[in-house]
Amino acid sequence: FMSNLQQIKKRYEEFIKDFRSLCFSSVDSRGWPQMGYAPFAEDEQRHFFVYLSDLASHTSALRESQKASVLLIEDEAHAREVFARKRIIFQCTAHQVPRESDLWLSRMENLKERFGDLVSTLQTLSDFHLFRLQPQSGTFITGFGQAYSITGERMDRLEHVLVEKRT
Repeated sequence: FMSNLQQIKKRYEEFIKDFRSLCFSSVDSRGWPQMGYAPFAEDEQRHFFVYLSDLASHTSALRESQKASVLLIEDEAHAREVFARKRIIFQCTAHQVPRESDLWLSRMENLKERFGDLVSTLQTLSDFHLFRLQPQSGTFITGFGQAYSITGERMDRLEHVLVEKRT
């Protein structure tokens, strides 16, 4: 039989598989939060690769700060309780992948496999850039009082977060 933490880890892995896009935020040079979303491809290290346009304000914020928060959140329509939607939040470093590098070529292939021909068209546009969002830590929230810290090189170690009661 599986321990509770093994069951949570299995739910965590299954939850991530359901997503094709992620929400992310960064901070621009004036300190303003910038939010965006993007389809992504994930590698075996659980790095997320997104292809972003310079026309979006979040792209320059990501480039400048080299930090992002990533959010994967349960669809409201499927949530039992809107106040306790299942979600994963990752704190990531963000790096632009040099165009035509081996990494760029392989991750663009991943994006094409996942999203089809539109990626081939976007790939020809010079204002689009590939970014790697590399999680440093995270939190998996499955409901009220059910938060798990996520650590490890592959973001595959979960530990229940216990909140101290205030008196």
